[in-house]
Amino acid sequence: MKFRHFKWIYAQLFLASVGFVHYARKFWPWSDRTPGIEQFKRNYFSESFLPCTQELRAIAHEPGRCTTCGQCDFACPENLSPMRSLLKPERALREMASCTNCHACEQACPQRIPILRYVHLASKTFHPGASWRTTTGS
Repeated sequence: MKFRHFKWIYAQLFLASVGFVHYARKFWPWSDRTPGIEQFKRNYFSESFLPCTQELRAIAHEPGRCTTCGQCDFACPENLSPMRSLLKPERALREMASCTNCHACEQACPQRIPILRYVHLASKTFHPGASWRTTTGS
């Protein structure tokens, strides 16, 4: 009984110290200070708060309509998995590099999700310097 309370107190102290260190790093006065938005980016980009363009925001709801039926996977002549790129846009550029832009995945999709347009915009957001040879077809 005595040791159970010790474990609980130890767990609480550990969690408190982890939380303290997390926020102390962000506000440590002797760290390399960068003013304004650069400081914000350095602090929070590691927590997956990525910038979102108006164009990407307009179609950001599209992946939620996907029913994971796999029709886009079967329709792709390159045997790519557009579905995976749709749900993991940070990997879209690497995985969709051999895409032929035939739009077979979009035509096979029962939900009519603009897969290539979404992947192209996500690639521009997550990999701004890289180029992907798609045309959005809009």
